[in-house]
Amino acid sequence: MKLEVETHGLLAKNKEKKTIQIGKEKPLCPSCGEMLKEEGAKCEVCGAVSSTAHGPESGPGSSPVMSRLSDEELGSKLRTQFVMRIVARLLVLPLLIAAMVTCVMALAEGEALYWVLTVALLAGLVYCLLYSFGSKGRMKQFVSVNIVQDALSEVFEDCKYSYDDRLPGSVIQESKLHQDWTEINGSDLVQGKYRGRGIEFSDIKLVKVTEGIEINGHSRQKRETLFQGQWLVYELGCELPASVRVIEKAGRLGVKNALKKMIKSDVETESEAFNQQFRIATSDPHTAFYILTPHFIEYIMAADAAARARTCLCFKGSRIHIALDNGYDLFEIKKWGDMKDIPRLRTRIKGEVKYLTGILDELLQNEYLFGEGN
Repeated sequence: MKLEVETHGLLAKNKEKKTIQIGKEKPLCPSCGEMLKEEGAKCEVCGAVSSTAHGPESGPGSSPVMSRLSDEELGSKLRTQFVMRIVARLLVLPLLIAAMVTCVMALAEGEALYWVLTVALLAGLVYCLLYSFGSKGRMKQFVSVNIVQDALSEVFEDCKYSYDDRLPGSVIQESKLHQDWTEINGSDLVQGKYRGRGIEFSDIKLVKVTEGIEINGHSRQKRETLFQGQWLVYELGCELPASVRVIEKAGRLGVKNALKKMIKSDVETESEAFNQQFRIATSDPHTAFYILTPHFIEYIMAADAAARARTCLCFKGSRIHIALDNGYDLFEIKKWGDMKDIPRLRTRIKGEVKYLTGILDELLQNEYLFGEGN
């Protein structure tokens, strides 16, 4: 039987509820919503303690005290997780070999001791594998709670953030910017408001999986990454009568883009540079020209330059999709130096948030889409 338990503090906006087994309820961190080992224990993720340690004024109606690990504590925990993950990976092969040897000896000798050793070695192998895969998520959680959430709350209103969630595939499909993918992955889902309008975005990776034939006749899967980067959905100030897609011709598709460049746009603008760089797909040229004014074309090209990515836009209904194919994920620990210099890591993450809002700021200058009357 399961029980829905409300979370508290910053994570109450993020995950609303936690599902736990009855009989195993544990107190929740008042700051980040992580389960504590016991009432009054210090949270391992953000360093906060449960509500009983907040003082006499704490209670059900009071606001919990937000807490974060110090830079030294955060750096230490990240480095420990990183080193332990490396150790776990290095132990996998020796444990596997040792388990195989003891298993063979157990079969040959029939000794119970060899079976016990085999089981113990296999248990250690499973633990190392699970730790190796889980530690990366744990490191992501440390960074998310102690750095990313604060960076996002400084920029977005009513912000909800989940480091292990993404935009649903249906949102990606509705834009029709990428239609050939068969597999979707992603993380770092952000939902909230920016300059008064609703916004949601996340890292997205789209993969096309097809069956290939090897020379020896055996079939195998062929995996092709079609898109990797950030996908943003932002509210417009009006309901558009028709959809308009602006697709940059260059990008990760390599030779295939040479063919895409040959596909003509449904409409041509007065900017030859824009026509060479982007293709316009729409069923209503009139709507396209309302959106793609000479000034807005300049904004799109400026936003594309700021994005340092293959940029695709979809204006549909009351929303705009912005797909930035830049080949990397946001808010990641990329090197050992990130774990040693937490202030620098924090500065980089804030810069990644500004990277996205800077693109929006360019597009928000279109009066037809975002004017005060809309």
